[in-house]
Amino acid sequence: MRGLILCGGQSVRMGFDKSTLKKNGKYLFQQLAEEFLSAGVQPYLSVRSDQTHLLNTPYPYIEDSGDLLGPILGIKMAMESEPESAWLVVACDMPLLDRKVFNYMIAHRNEQKIATVFKFEDQKTGKELILPLPAIYEPSFYPLMTAHLKEGQWSPKKMLESADCEILQCTFPEKMININKPGDFIDLEYNN
Repeated sequence: MRGLILCGGQSVRMGFDKSTLKKNGKYLFQQLAEEFLSAGVQPYLSVRSDQTHLLNTPYPYIEDSGDLLGPILGIKMAMESEPESAWLVVACDMPLLDRKVFNYMIAHRNEQKIATVFKFEDQKTGKELILPLPAIYEPSFYPLMTAHLKEGQWSPKKMLESADCEILQCTFPEKMININKPGDFIDLEYNN
């Protein structure tokens, strides 16, 4: 199994590249990479070619290419680079994920399913959601993803909702925070 930290997004809502966010003097992606390593998972960075600050890190990277948008591009590129590997995928803007979460997912992984995902109750709507990140994507996810992409469906969440996944109850809801806008990061810094 490999770890994939998605850093190549456009960060439109944030207004600047989220992979440059730092906490306690360290890039968020570096903290995630260290947590992967402490869980025994080799981290890879999913990057755009113009993200030079990511190309000079000690972590291997997979460069995004193609016309897809969003997290599915990074997932696709990783799966094509190592088709036999499962990928534990996270976003670089999820600063509270740690080895406890990764170890839990790995311990409850079901290799017979196409993915291992968390189920999460949305506090605003009360609806239960399947989270596409963090998630373990098995090699068997690739054909399903390819079929969805051919139909113009780019959302990993929608792909997973219609698939045979191992669904775990999210016992770490406080760790599922992601940073989408500058105010989110300020709130996180203030509250942690």
